[in-house]
Amino acid sequence: MARTPHRLLALAGVQLFQVAEESMGPALKPGDGLVTVRLWLPRRGRIVVFDHPDRPGFALVKRIVGLPGERVAIVAGALRVDDVALSNPWGRGHPGRDGTWDVPPHQVFVLSDARELTRADSREFGPIAVSGLRRVVHVSRRSPSAAT
Repeated sequence: MARTPHRLLALAGVQLFQVAEESMGPALKPGDGLVTVRLWLPRRGRIVVFDHPDRPGFALVKRIVGLPGERVAIVAGALRVDDVALSNPWGRGHPGRDGTWDVPPHQVFVLSDARELTRADSREFGPIAVSGLRRVVHVSRRSPSAAT
């Protein structure tokens, strides 16, 4: 995802990004512009932007599915939170191998919506700190004429 620097917006705590891949489709598509602000309160289902934990300066966009103190599990392809099947209207595709992750205080568990396209989310690098998250507050859709 590409960062778009704007000094006045940055002073106000706003950052702009542009989606570069399909991992959050169909909610977000390549070319969509994102307006973000610092996240104060994590909520399940919120779309967030953050720096990749292993690649500083490389931003990722994902959806919060697990909150601080919860246990997230993938069991036989189903997403579960604290042993309860999660109603998951945003996720599509098989989430991959089974696993269980405990979400520590002040961290969240994030997943791609298009789970079969990428594993670059908490399935790979575990929960992430809330302090580094930016909430997506507006999406500017790429115009149909901009499609390549």
